[in-house]
Amino acid sequence: MNNEIRKFNFKGASLRTLTDEAWEPWFVAKDACDILGMSNPSMAVTALDKDEVAQIDPKDYLGSENRSNQAVNIVSEPGLYKLIMRSRKPEAKEFQRWVTHEVLPQIRRTGGYIPTSDADDDMTILAKAVMIGQRTMEEQKQRIAAQQSRIDELQPKASAWDNFVDIPDALSVR
Repeated sequence: MNNEIRKFNFKGASLRTLTDEAWEPWFVAKDACDILGMSNPSMAVTALDKDEVAQIDPKDYLGSENRSNQAVNIVSEPGLYKLIMRSRKPEAKEFQRWVTHEVLPQIRRTGGYIPTSDADDDMTILAKAVMIGQRTMEEQKQRIAAQQSRIDELQPKASAWDNFVDIPDALSVR
């Protein structure tokens, strides 16, 4: 998991997200359940499949935002959709509408979601898009640098292995 917490706002309510090693988003279950009007997040996540829910140590990820020592439930993107679709509360319907009518269509059309308000003009939206693009490129550069570092670390081992197995008729691996 990436330690960077990103927050999305839905009508003033915060939805915290993390990303895993594959850069897939995971949502803090309590935040999603608060928005959906579900009073018991632990109970809500029991309806999800094993691959749609996980637990994290709050000290590692949430810092001072969470004072409890209890593990925090996080849900994957499909898990979040399931929570939204399962709830019949008015809060969930409004949240579902926001996700299905604003967020997902914008992601499909533009490749990303940039929250906007009625007061935003095209230049403000463009400036936000450029900032997000720059941040995404920087994150990609960091991932590439980390992968290159790992390749450089493993290169001597790979060379030693190649030398070991390339000795003709000298070794029998049994």
